[in-house]
Amino acid sequence: MNMKEKTNNVDAEVSNELLDMLSSKAENVEKLNEASDVDPLDIEYHVGRDNDIREIVLQLTAGGPKIDLYVNKSILEGSQLGERQRVHVQNDLLMEDLKQLYESLL
Repeated sequence: MNMKEKTNNVDAEVSNELLDMLSSKAENVEKLNEASDVDPLDIEYHVGRDNDIREIVLQLTAGGPKIDLYVNKSILEGSQLGERQRVHVQNDLLMEDLKQLYESLL
């Protein structure tokens, strides 16, 4: 096995591991009932020139991997070792509660 094949195998393992972790985190988030059940490490606001909030990003984990919840898009995004994966979260009521909670803090 040459170096390129080894690198591809490691990349595939990292990608699969990241997708598994994201899927597990999405399942956990989908089971939550209230915005207060989510305890982010950090909150990031994407604000347009018109001062409208475009996106609220809640950092849920740090390190290996870093997982962010994009509230307006209902997407969990994970990144680890240069790999990036996204999964959709199926909990519209929670996303709306999170949006209202974090918009009110600005």
